[in-house]
Amino acid sequence: MWIRFILSSLVIFFAGKRLPKYVRIISAHTGIGEGYLGVIALGAITSFPELVTSLSSIFLLRDPDLALSNVLGSNIFNMTIIAILFIWSGRTFFDKGEKGKFQAALLGILMTALVGFAIFQRSKFSILGISYLSWLLLLLYLFGMRWLYKIDRDKLPANSHALIEKNLHINSIYIRCLVAALLIMVAGYQASFACKEIAIAMHWESSFVGSLFLAVATSLPELTVCLSAFKIGSPAMAIGNVFGSNIFNLAIIFPIDLLYPGSIFVKISPYQLLIVFEGILFTILAILGISYRTNKRVSRLSPDGFIMISIYFLGFWWMFHHMTR
Repeated sequence: MWIRFILSSLVIFFAGKRLPKYVRIISAHTGIGEGYLGVIALGAITSFPELVTSLSSIFLLRDPDLALSNVLGSNIFNMTIIAILFIWSGRTFFDKGEKGKFQAALLGILMTALVGFAIFQRSKFSILGISYLSWLLLLLYLFGMRWLYKIDRDKLPANSHALIEKNLHINSIYIRCLVAALLIMVAGYQASFACKEIAIAMHWESSFVGSLFLAVATSLPELTVCLSAFKIGSPAMAIGNVFGSNIFNLAIIFPIDLLYPGSIFVKISPYQLLIVFEGILFTILAILGISYRTNKRVSRLSPDGFIMISIYFLGFWWMFHHMTR
């Protein structure tokens, strides 16, 4: 089971490694800004593992706690990626004109708070067999994507024409993106089963395994993509990918609820409220850190990144002592 988990994680990691380069070329070819493509395209592609593993957890394993903990745990791990970027580089993140990422972060906070309310309320009220709160999450996601597009449209990379000239075979880029997405989906499917086996063998709660092991494995594409985007000089794409992935992950709750009979929130462990709180706190800290770094260089030893990573590990230390049996 551990070998299966590690191999699946490696496939996810390497499949996502070249996605930023492909998306940058697509941005130049289509005229859609890198930041928005980071939010909508990369955010969705790198969230395929969360989608597949969460749906597998419901459809095949009938484990709603594992499904939701994967979503929420992936989101807080994604925010630690920004903390890693804070420490890794003191460079400017993006200029003051790049407003879309902050709106994406605020949308993520709103959707996360709604999930926390749903877990706390444990309402059985549903529409067409789906919790009314899941419907609200879907509507927030759809309207949010439209809103972000209006904010971030028509922002081409500075060397867009050079990118297009050097990469005339755009169809091959689309095919490579599709292949990478399929590899991520298959590996994510395998990772969900491996984590369920780990939970049973180690006598750990599904919500703990999902929010730690499965969440980290399914967030490897985000980590790879963000580091790669930073290396090619597109921090806006990196930040957009993290916030976009978090928003897409929360939208995954709708199809999860669709596959589960009744409201999914009735069966969720209250311990997941801790993950919800961490997700909101991390997003606020990330917004503050990015704002501070806008149009300026700061020391790599700035405390915000270290604080976020410390809170992440302290939270899981607490969960380990209270949720393992």
